[in-house]
Amino acid sequence: MENMRQFTDMSRKSDEAMRHAQSASMQDLENEYRYCTGRPTPRNFGRWVEFARQHQCPLSFSAYSDIEESLRQFRGLSPTAFKELMSEVLRLHGMHSIVIGGGIMHTPFPNLFLDLQPYLSHFKDHLPEPVHMVWSSMDEPRSLNAGVQAPHEPFNMIDLGSPEARVARIKPHCSNVSARAIEHFKDTHGYLSKPFPHQVVERSLPIIGSTRLAGGCHADILAPPGLMSDPKFPDLGDPSKRDTTPWSQKKDVVYWRGAASGGLQCPSRMKIGGWRSLHRHRYVNHSSKLGKQYDVAFTEAFSNTDKEYAELQRAEYGYVPHSTYNKHFEHKYLLDIDGNTYSRRFSGFLAYGRSLVLRASLFETWERNVVLPFVHYIPVSLDPELNTQTVEFLRKNDQVAEAVAAAAHTLSSRLSHQAMTCYWYRLAVEYASASGQ
Repeated sequence: MENMRQFTDMSRKSDEAMRHAQSASMQDLENEYRYCTGRPTPRNFGRWVEFARQHQCPLSFSAYSDIEESLRQFRGLSPTAFKELMSEVLRLHGMHSIVIGGGIMHTPFPNLFLDLQPYLSHFKDHLPEPVHMVWSSMDEPRSLNAGVQAPHEPFNMIDLGSPEARVARIKPHCSNVSARAIEHFKDTHGYLSKPFPHQVVERSLPIIGSTRLAGGCHADILAPPGLMSDPKFPDLGDPSKRDTTPWSQKKDVVYWRGAASGGLQCPSRMKIGGWRSLHRHRYVNHSSKLGKQYDVAFTEAFSNTDKEYAELQRAEYGYVPHSTYNKHFEHKYLLDIDGNTYSRRFSGFLAYGRSLVLRASLFETWERNVVLPFVHYIPVSLDPELNTQTVEFLRKNDQVAEAVAAAAHTLSSRLSHQAMTCYWYRLAVEYASASGQ
């Protein structure tokens, strides 16, 4: 309870600052920027403010502070060195060049680019000059936070296909808290215990991506992922997709639906039944013992699961139909559980719903400085056995649970498609500044 009071006070102060920023003059916003960064505002900052006001996006520096934190270590590079580094990064698998601005929106791989186009197309004409950026189409972080090196120094490519390699190479770059979490979940979180083969670089690179392990492990620069064409994320303006169920009429049930993902499930990685140790499977298995107040079930096998293993899991778990947003919102408590990496539902649940989100995750995403734990959602353990007391506390203190759910609903404007577009626009402006474009 004390944690909730402290975070609630922080949230109130943050909300007050953001509301004040919405009516701030250009001079006030420039002063805030200089105070927070020690630098004058970047080129086209005024154009961005104009665009953000038109689209009712947050103007406060705090809403975009993760961009500043992520780009800070690259600002010491000369424009030539930054450009050479970008060229080297583009040789890595899954890295793509984005050019946006001056009426241009281009990438060499347009099919992979489709999900981002609805964001970028809105400001490609408003941003006067083209900005070149490097974007990762992968949903895994690719750059360990190991410091910036000069271009032309060979990349230390690490194959993180084995659990031992992944844990051993990631932990030294993380905060103590994150390193302990990685050690604890190394045998049960699919990203650590049954990872998909992929390579990362043991140095900091200016890669824009959708997620990274919390705690400073990676240098990837967070941005809203491509959600616009995903039916899971309908337009906020569509009233049929909004949560209209009052809290008092919601079912007092912990609810989750999703794929049986969370790691590579094939004979080379696990024996038959080995999937039961994965974090999503543990949640489904544990919840099945807790009665009707838990409705946690798989809808399908993950697409990369071995065919035999998928059929065995179908027989074991009995897949249920997919669930719509409105179906989710009939319940008070919505679980959000990591998949192979992060779950893309988190911001959607907060933006569209009035239910309380219980988040079980090792990862962080672009909205981390806007969405606060214990204020807008309740963080829970990836060990499902440890969460029973938390849920019981919320049930016994229904007014606390309702208050957190209500606070999350106030974030809808900060997590809207317009807000995501403004975030990408601000990132382009700052990326151009950091790279000397």
